[in-house]
Amino acid sequence: MSVSETSHPFGANTTPSEIIDGVDLRGRRAVVTGAGSGIGVETARALATAGADVTLAVRSTDAGARVVARLEAQLPSGSGKLNVKRLDLADRSTVTAFVADWSGPLHILVNNAGVMALPELTRTPDGRETQFGVNHLGHFALTVGLRPALAAAEGARIVSVASIGHLFSPVVFDDLDYRFRPYDPWTSYGQSKTANVLFAVGAAERWADDGITANALMPGNIADTSLARHMDPGSWPGSSTPPGWRCPPGRPSSRAPRPRCCWPPHPRWRASPAATSRTAHRPGRSPNEPTPSPAWRPTPWAGRTRSGCGPCPRLSSASGRPGRVRRG
Repeated sequence: MSVSETSHPFGANTTPSEIIDGVDLRGRRAVVTGAGSGIGVETARALATAGADVTLAVRSTDAGARVVARLEAQLPSGSGKLNVKRLDLADRSTVTAFVADWSGPLHILVNNAGVMALPELTRTPDGRETQFGVNHLGHFALTVGLRPALAAAEGARIVSVASIGHLFSPVVFDDLDYRFRPYDPWTSYGQSKTANVLFAVGAAERWADDGITANALMPGNIADTSLARHMDPGSWPGSSTPPGWRCPPGRPSSRAPRPRCCWPPHPRWRASPAATSRTAHRPGRSPNEPTPSPAWRPTPWAGRTRSGCGPCPRLSSASGRPGRVRRG
């Protein structure tokens, strides 16, 4: 799997309608999770405008029905059909029911739903920390369950809506659910977003023979959507740090965040073999202990991301020195 840089006419102010212009999705079927508000609504609108039949997978079917009614009144003639199905990613039984109820091929799966920065530690019905349970585990179960439908489409695409918040934390396998370490809203969110990215990488690699393509994306500023409902103006990590870095609470602003994975990786660097090993969390070592620098070395980009991307030029600290990501 290789990574190449391509030029395109899109930028920060590009609208969904401009991106979808000229794309014909007639005869395609799509599922968008969390399509009851925010960018999920606009994603559903764009796909339907291009002719796809879109299922809005939402917690509240009443809210979903209101979105469908509004969109149907606005969509141009020839747009795809819209329908609503219940899906609560925190409740595994609804994921199972959604998968069991699906029939036929699925061409597009947009894993968009999520929660962010829950102020207190909460758990899903099966005992998982909520942000990791909803943002990653729920989508993982949904996507794996729908894999036969995706394979049947012969060219399906999966999109994981991740975040630059993946920089806030690796996936801490030693304590995914905050049973032994103090809960923090942002490291919790960060590890769930890192998991989203890694899942996209893993699915793309493992399901390529099924014709399935998987990608992760950073959606941009979502502060004016319902995802930010648990935030106040001073709660964004690093709100008092110098411009250019947004760090989790308690992290010195003079140091770059240490993500598990920088995506997309800078083409000049790749992780060394030592960095891609699974021995980072060896017995007796704290999961938050930085990896010694010699484990990393710059090498030409080889087109693969494992547990990190090496000393990446994008990861610069407030002092302007190159940052260094840690394996783990």
